[in-house]
Amino acid sequence: MSKKKNVKPTSLPKFNWKDERIPKVVGVVSVLTAVYLAIAFMSYIYTWKQDQDKVLQFSWSLLTQSELVASNWLGRLGAIISNAFFYWGFGLPSMIFVVLLTRLGFDLIRQRPLGPFWILTRNSMIIMSFFSLLLEFVFRKSEFTWGGAFGESTCFWLTNFLGQVGLFFLLLFTIGTWFFWKYNPNLSMLTIENPFRHVEMPSWDFFKPYDDDADDITSNISTKKEKQTEKAIFGQKTAESEWDLPLKPANDPETKTSQSSSRNFQELEFDLLDRVVKSPVVTSGKADLDLDIEFPQTTDLDDGPMFETIPMPSQSGMGQIPVSPETEIEAVKMDDLTEVEPYDPTADLSRYKYPTIDLLLEYSDQKVEIDRDELEANKDQIISTLLNYKIEITKIRATIGPTVTLYEIIPAPGVKISKIKNLEDDIALSLSALGIRIIAPIPGKGTIGIEVPNKNKQIVSLKEVLMSEKFTQSKMALPIALGKTISNEVFVADLAKMPHLLVAGPQVKVNL
Repeated sequence: MSKKKNVKPTSLPKFNWKDERIPKVVGVVSVLTAVYLAIAFMSYIYTWKQDQDKVLQFSWSLLTQSELVASNWLGRLGAIISNAFFYWGFGLPSMIFVVLLTRLGFDLIRQRPLGPFWILTRNSMIIMSFFSLLLEFVFRKSEFTWGGAFGESTCFWLTNFLGQVGLFFLLLFTIGTWFFWKYNPNLSMLTIENPFRHVEMPSWDFFKPYDDDADDITSNISTKKEKQTEKAIFGQKTAESEWDLPLKPANDPETKTSQSSSRNFQELEFDLLDRVVKSPVVTSGKADLDLDIEFPQTTDLDDGPMFETIPMPSQSGMGQIPVSPETEIEAVKMDDLTEVEPYDPTADLSRYKYPTIDLLLEYSDQKVEIDRDELEANKDQIISTLLNYKIEITKIRATIGPTVTLYEIIPAPGVKISKIKNLEDDIALSLSALGIRIIAPIPGKGTIGIEVPNKNKQIVSLKEVLMSEKFTQSKMALPIALGKTISNEVFVADLAKMPHLLVAGPQVKVNL
């Protein structure tokens, strides 16, 4: 007899949880659920008054009651779900659930790691809780559930614990702390202008008339002193000059008087010092002629001579050397120059204000996100190109800059650096890049660097560089902000220590 073969019962196929189709299906379901919730939430904003009494007390029987008609755009189910999120949940901030489900769906479809999603979920829950409390505090007298049950209960407890004023300052402190932690604004250039600088205040000086009189007296005294100084230098002009005198006989006493009065202007006299002994004058002419000798008299400033005399240590009977008015004016000017303060070059533009940093444009909204796929593709291309030439590496890492990404590789023992450096064109061809640069080796690191241009370049704004702490708090003599390094750090150099500065570009270079 033939032996019967043992037939094994057929076993059900095992479900493979590692199948890549599962996360894609879950991702599609998450996106559709997000769209469904978005429509239900938007409808709740307009129809909550009609549906709130019908679905306020939740029970599973509400799903089967055919006679229950809801005004929500998605029917009874949409009214029940939206009421659960808005009334019994976080209120209006419940819209964040739509964003979270959408992000989860796209991450699962694209097979991205879920680490960033969980970080986003944590931050979203904190933001949702805070805004639920804030909206309930602001609109606590409104009929609409702005903050939901969570916001209402939290606001009630904190109001009893801190009071309304205390809760207000707590919310204000939280918003201010988040703003400074998130954006880290630079307040070193903050200027506060006086809002009343253009308002002219009335004068309450009751003694102003007396001050004006005192100023007039002072100005008159100074004017008289100036006139006296001018008279001492140039002399006093009489009302009638010597050329305007009427012609009269010489024997006329009036003529003699006028000649004696204008004597200083017609003749050049040399005043002799009192200490000089005057020698007698010997005449060889007629004996009946009398010689009148006039001794010098002290004169006032009004009757001063035309020229000022300088005493000379000479023999007796010698006169003094006259000094011209031009020389006296130069001496006065030299005395004034010694008393003048140093020239201030900024005095002419004392009201000038430097342009503010707000005039520059901001490019914070144009920041390019890191493309993980591009980094992985470049890494694989570099490794495969090196393997084609039998060059093995032990480690590779990427440093992402605003315009260039630096890939640092550590070659295997026994690989020559020159062999990698000769493959610069081959690597550029495999990466489809406009051009790359190989740094072999990187100083101070012991690695080989390959710089590859980014497909989506980030704009490095001048405002961001000038507002950085490294530039504003620099202790250099002439700090100059040149941009950012490959590690996204602001690069500041001291222009005073640079004998030359080379500015290079794709087409032009200038040596300063």
